[in-house]
Amino acid sequence: MALKLNFDICVINSCGQLRFNETTWSYSTSNTGGYGSPNPTSVSASAASLVITNPSGTSYTVDLYSTGLYPTYNNTIYYDIPLSSIGNPSKIDDGEWTFVYSVTISGVTYTKEIHKYLYCNMQCCVDSMLPVVDLCDCCSETIEYSNYNTDRIYLESLKAAAKCSDRDKFESLRKIVEKLCLINNCKTCK
Repeated sequence: MALKLNFDICVINSCGQLRFNETTWSYSTSNTGGYGSPNPTSVSASAASLVITNPSGTSYTVDLYSTGLYPTYNNTIYYDIPLSSIGNPSKIDDGEWTFVYSVTISGVTYTKEIHKYLYCNMQCCVDSMLPVVDLCDCCSETIEYSNYNTDRIYLESLKAAAKCSDRDKFESLRKIVEKLCLINNCKTCK
């Protein structure tokens, strides 16, 4: 058997912060990559870090070991990454992010890399359009309704591209949704 790290990242606080959650869990017959015999234990670790690369290509390293929380087999523990650890952005940018989680145990470093396509700001933009749509209008042919429907369709397509990790489609749809949000003067979460 071999230890196989797993984790997830999500955007929280109205597009204002990233949350880390390790999901490696304990070793079992259904999780042969988890912590514990015959694999190394999490308490034997001497280092744990997360390298975060934003859509602009800038990388930041977060020392998760120093938090006293990681590595862990407990998937109910979350760590909200301070904005100061990732360059103090005012919000988490939409686009492709890369996250590399590394744990060192007995001189061996285990790593797991994931790519996430984040779209929180675009979601907030499209969501902010709904209150101005008159859903009681029997014709529903207002320009606001048409704009909302168009933006929503593109956003749902963008979400599907993100789910499938289709970088090219995500980027082309991101440009369209961002342009539509700008044209329709909708609000972001921040």
